[in-house]
This record gives sequence, C-alpha cells and structure tokens, in this order.
Amino acid sequence: MEGVDVDHPDYADLTDAMMLRLDHHLAPGGYSWMFHTGGDRAKVGICYIQNESHERYGDEGMRIDDYLERWEAEDPRLADAERIAGEQHRGSAHVQMPDGLSTGGFMAVGDTVPTIDPLWGEGIYKCMESGRAAAVTADRCLMGDDSSAAATSVYDDLWHTRVAPNIRTRLTMTRLLYLAGNERYDRLMADLDRLGDGTLSAANGGSVRALARLLHLDDASLLARFAREHLLGSQPG
Repeated sequence: MEGVDVDHPDYADLTDAMMLRLDHHLAPGGYSWMFHTGGDRAKVGICYIQNESHERYGDEGMRIDDYLERWEAEDPRLADAERIAGEQHRGSAHVQMPDGLSTGGFMAVGDTVPTIDPLWGEGIYKCMESGRAAAVTADRCLMGDDSSAAATSVYDDLWHTRVAPNIRTRLTMTRLLYLAGNERYDRLMADLDRLGDGTLSAANGGSVRALARLLHLDDASLLARFAREHLLGSQPG
C-alpha cells in the first residue's frame, strides 16, 4: 500500500520496522502485519494459521478480504492508504509435520511440502534452505551414481537438522499460541517486555525453559483445552 502513515502519533513509529500483530479481531487464528518498505509505502497483510481458532474467534460470513477491509476502515494509519495496482498477493500453505521428504530419485523441495515456519508462516528463506539441502543431496547422488531411497534420505536428515529443526516443538507452540485470546496476548507482550529480548529469542527457538517463563498458573485451562483438542484428538465445540 502507499499513503500509509507509518509514524502516526497514536502508534509506535514503524519507520524501517516490521510489525506483527496478534489480534483475533483482525486475524482470528493468525496474525496481521505491517512492514515499512520506504517512504509512505508498506506491506500490509493478514494470515490465518490455525483453522480451529479461526472458527472459534472468527465472525460468521467474514472472509480474509473482509478482515483486511475492516483493518483499513479502523486503523488511522491506513485512512489515506491505497492498494498499489498489481501488487496484491495471496496464497495458502499447509502447516503440518511431513511424513517423508524423499524416496528413490525424488526429493520434495520448497512449497511441495510444508517448508515454512509453522509459528509465523515464514516461507521464502526456509524454501531456499530446502533447495540448498536438495542441491547438496543431488550432488552426492550424482557423484556416487546412486539415487536410491537410501541415498536421497540424506535430504531428510538435512531438512530436519538445517531447514526446519525443532519442527515438532514449533508446531506445538503454534497450536498453543493461537488458542489464546486477545487478553492473553496482551499479557504475553507485557511478559516479553519485562523479560527482555533474550527470552523471546530463546522461546522462538523452542527453549522449554524460556517457554516455561511465559506461562502462568491461570494458563491451566488453556493447557487443558490444548490437550483435549490436540493431544487427545478431540475437536473443539
């Protein structure tokens, strides 16, 4: 968009900055973002991460375009903003644990499998890393004249160690994060501000100790709901 007021007096200055916003009012079961790209231009968008939370927090009949229009109507930073012709993008991605990534003479690279960060939906960097891992594997197979399933399984090892390490932990973090309501998000932001960037970095990396520092006794009901819906296999009502 252009015409974005990135330094509005009622909001934090987003000049040369990236904002992620957890708010079910604008992105139920996901998050929204505003990334300054120079001058009065910014990338403004919305995504959904988890279907169950979208169903719980979303408004009936609202589609993703409706939520973006709601944001444009309510946020004074976007009061004079206009969408740049030909610069709108949309898509979808599956966030799940892959059963396998290769077999004899075949490797699944990039968006052919969920090579994205499940917590924030980051994809480009992860897909490029998967391409690098595939190139290393292909070179090894060609040099050894062996493209069997055993030979290409090197790609699986590289994917899990270099491309998407700790994916199981991050999938769990994703499911738990988007179950929370807006009030819990406010408390999370206050805790992160109090504990400092080190805790955020460690938690984002999957540190159990850092994650534990962000939990409170009254999160028991949230954890119980998570167990019912994801660990025990039941569906939300």
